[in-house]
Amino acid sequence: MKLGFYYHKAVVIKNNDIYVPSYIGVFLDGLSEYVEELVIFFHKPKDEKEMKECDYKLKNKNIKVIVLQKRQHMFLRGFLAYKEYFKILKQLKLLDVIVIRTPTPLLNFFYKSAIKSKTKVCLYIVGDYLDNFKPIYSQNKVSIKNNLLLVYYYFFNKKLNKIINKSTNILITNNKYILNNLKKIAKNNIYFIPSTTLTKKDFINEERKFCFDPVKLLYVGRIEESKGLDVLIKSLKILKNRGINNELNIVGWDPSGKQKTILKLKQLIDDLNINNVKFHGRKKAGKELHSFYKNNDILIVPTKGNEGFPRVIWEAFSQKIPVIATNVGGIPFILEHKVHALLVKPNNATEIAESIISLKNDKQLLFNLIKNGYELALMNTIEKRSYEFIQILKRRVNDQKNF
Repeated sequence: MKLGFYYHKAVVIKNNDIYVPSYIGVFLDGLSEYVEELVIFFHKPKDEKEMKECDYKLKNKNIKVIVLQKRQHMFLRGFLAYKEYFKILKQLKLLDVIVIRTPTPLLNFFYKSAIKSKTKVCLYIVGDYLDNFKPIYSQNKVSIKNNLLLVYYYFFNKKLNKIINKSTNILITNNKYILNNLKKIAKNNIYFIPSTTLTKKDFINEERKFCFDPVKLLYVGRIEESKGLDVLIKSLKILKNRGINNELNIVGWDPSGKQKTILKLKQLIDDLNINNVKFHGRKKAGKELHSFYKNNDILIVPTKGNEGFPRVIWEAFSQKIPVIATNVGGIPFILEHKVHALLVKPNNATEIAESIISLKNDKQLLFNLIKNGYELALMNTIEKRSYEFIQILKRRVNDQKNF
C-alpha cells in the first residue's frame, strides 16, 4: 500500500534526513513499518520556533516528504493552498489512501483534491475546534477576534460533518467522546484507536520510590488556556495553605507565538505569592522527556476542554508515575477512577489538591494506580496501534463493496 498523510505541521530536511515534531514522528515511523511507501505532506517552517520543534529524525527510508508552503493564518490558508494544487494532485494520484489528520484548516482542500485524484480518504479525527474553544470563549471578554474564531469553527464543523456523512470515507478517531458523537451522523463504521508515542523499549522495569516532600508535580503539553494550568497553579496555593510542600514542573510550549499564556500564568503565580513553579520549555519525546517523568511524583492533566486521550498519560504510565486528570473528552472512557488514575472535575483546584493529598497519604492507592496504569499502557504501544491502523485501511481498500 502507498499511503499519504497530511497534517499542518512543519518539516525540515537536513542532509537528506527528514525532521518533524517528535510526537508525530514516532507515529509516522510506526505507520511506515506496515506500508510500501508513506508520503507525508508537511509545511515549511515559518520561523525559527517551528524549526526547533522539528526535533525528531524519521528512521524509516520508505518515507517521502512533499514540502508545502509556509503555514499562513488559518483564515487564508485554504485559499493560498491552491497555488500548489497541481503539485499535490500529482502526488495524490499515486496513492491508495490519504490520511488527513483533522481538525485542520486545509481539510476541505485536501479532501476535494483527493476526490479529484480518485484517492481514497481516511479522516483521522483527533479533536474538535468548537468544543475546545467554547470554554475559552465563555471565560474571556467579547472581542472581534474571538467572535470570528467562533464563526469559523462553527462553519468548519458544519463542513466536517458533511464530509463525515460520505459513506466512502474511512473514519478513525482517538477519542471515544468524539466517537459517540460521530455515530450520530456517520453512515459507515467508525474505528477507535487511542494515540500513543510509546514503543516497547520505553517501559521501565524498576520499582519507583516516592518521597513526596516536596510533592513533585508534572505537567506536559501545550501551554494554552484550554489546558487548565491556571487551575493547577491555584491548587498549589491550597496545598501550601495546608502545609504541604510542593513544586510544579511545566514541560511544554506556548503556541500563541508571543508567550501570552505563559505571561498570564506567571502573573497568576506572582498574585498567589508562590515561587515553586518552573517552566522547562519543550522536550523531545523519548529519553529527554522520560527523565521528567522519572524525577517527579504525579502527572497532572488539568484540561478544561474536550481532549482525545492525551498521550502524556500513556507516557506517565510507562514510567510508573500516577496520574490525576480531569474527566473530560475521551479520558473517562478509557480510565476508571481510582483504578487507573484519579479523575476530577474540570476547573476545580480543590479537587486537584485533595487528590494530590490522597496519593501522598494512601500508599496502597498509589501502588494500585501505578500497577493498573502500567498494565493498561502495555496494551497501547505504537507497534500495536500502527499495525491496527494500517490493517483497517487495507481491509477497507480491498473491500470494494464499502466504496
